Amino acid sequence: MAAPQIALTALVSFAVIRLQGAAVWWAASLVGHVGSALITYAIIGIAILLGSSSAEAAADNPDFGISCVLGASLGALFASGYRLIGAIGFVLLLPFSVDWYGPEHPLSFALGALVVARIGRRPRLRRG
Repeated sequence: MAAPQIALTALVSFAVIRLQGAAVWWAASLVGHVGSALITYAIIGIAILLGSSSAEAAADNPDFGISCVLGASLGALFASGYRLIGAIGFVLLLPFSVDWYGPEHPLSFALGALVVARIGRRPRLRRG
């Protein structure tokens, strides 16, 4: 599963870089990846403190984060005016969002979109 995910991440990242520039893509990717991880890890940590054995078991699983870079890039693409492509990508991430690390995906999407909304170029409106 890693190779297709990496290829898709590269494709979406390329599109965002063309639309927004490398600095905005890097900002969206870093905020999406790190921000979603921090929030999700906090949720897991709180669940462990509350006695969740499933959260404790999940905490030992590796988390590489490429899916969060993809999620943030899809959010950035969405906020860049490519709403349908971004939304479809978001929906396709949802089946991978049902375990303890799952909240990272929608969070990374939202954070990537917020970065572009805040510092990115405004999408051009198409007439006609």
